[in-house]
This record gives sequence, C-alpha cells and structure tokens, in this order.
Amino acid sequence: MLPWWGERWHKPFFATFLIVWGIALASPYLGPDRAALWSEILAVLALLSSLATLGRQLPFQNVVAIALLVGIASAAWTFVIHSWLDWCLAVFWAAILLNARGAAQFVMRRWRNASFYGWAILLAAAAISAIFAGILYSNWTSTLADASATIVILLLGFPLFMNKRPVEPPVNSQPLIVSIALLAWLLIHSRV
Repeated sequence: MLPWWGERWHKPFFATFLIVWGIALASPYLGPDRAALWSEILAVLALLSSLATLGRQLPFQNVVAIALLVGIASAAWTFVIHSWLDWCLAVFWAAILLNARGAAQFVMRRWRNASFYGWAILLAAAAISAIFAGILYSNWTSTLADASATIVILLLGFPLFMNKRPVEPPVNSQPLIVSIALLAWLLIHSRV
C-alpha cells in the first residue's frame, strides 16, 4: 500500500506546477517585479511537486528528512557560490536535485536489478544538475563542483531514499517532465 498523502497530492501539485510554468514563461513580458514573483512561485511549486512525488514511494518522515537535508545543502551551496543566501535559488536547487534523482531513476528503470544501478543513478543525477549549473554559472569550476555536491548530497541521503517496503514503488515520469520544464524555462529566461 502506498502512502496516502503522496497519492493524493502529487497530481494537484504537478498540475499547478505546469500552469505556473506556463505563466512564468510569459512573465518577463509582465514586468520585472511580476517576473520575479512568478519565478519564486515556480521554484516553490517545483519543490512541492518533487516532494509529493517522493511521497508516493517513501514514508512521510523520510520525505521530511530528505527535504531538510536537501534544503540545508542547497542553501549552503547558494551561500558558497554567491556569498549570500538567496532563498529562492536554494529552493530552486533543491527542486533540481530531487528531480535530477527522480529523472535518473525513471531513465534507469530498466536496469533496476543491475549491480551498477545505484552508481548510475548518482552519476546521471550529477550530470542533470551539472547541465543546470552550466546554464546558471558561466564557469566550469562551479559546474563540476555542483555535480560533485549532488553526488555527496545523494550519498548522504541514500538511506532515506531507500524504500523499505516489500511493495514495488511506482516509478514516475513526473521528475523527468519537471526537469525538462525547468530546463526549458531556464534556457528561455537566460536569453531574455
């Protein structure tokens, strides 16, 4: 039996994310204040959608612990890169990290029983977050550091991500879709 809250909330959060994503794409034409507001809302909804998707696979206490671990690590990462704390960027990085892991899990689902599966998930998630870092930051040092930080954070949270139930959890394409949507939004807004 799957956790009730993840099953109940993952579709509404995902649908709301998609609606806000569409608005956020047009937000630069609404003015800089509105663009910033819609960017913040998009980052929060991406994170909530990611956590609700995790809630379909893991118990609530694990999702809360993962949210704290990834949130604190993302906040520390933004502080290291920028020398100041930007809560919106920290939320955005937390959403990227969780969706990178989920997208890697979805892509690698065929090899779930292979002995290299766990390492492949880590490397694929690091590659996905490095793509985002390559767009956000113009230097390779930050991009490689971000990929390394992704691997460290996922290794630290490894016991929390493990499903300890005998029931096979659903592997969802939602993190892949959210990752692609955030990547498209970032690419469009980096050119505006």
